[in-house]
Amino acid sequence: MDENSKLGILVVLAKSGDQVSMQLIIERLKPLIKKLSRRVQDVGVQEQIEQELIEEIIKIVKKFEPK
Repeated sequence: MDENSKLGILVVLAKSGDQVSMQLIIERLKPLIKKLSRRVQDVGVQEQIEQELIEEIIKIVKKFEPK
């Protein structure tokens, strides 16, 4: 099973309310979240951006509709 398939399964499980799967998705995306937040110099703002990105990921997962 490739990484995209694993992520797809995690998204389906997280959408159904599986908190462990949601946490795994966030952990998998953490390097990207960190990379995007580091574009801002202020550490306090970086943390806020990270939190907002995580909240958006959660919203996107909850709205996800598999084909």
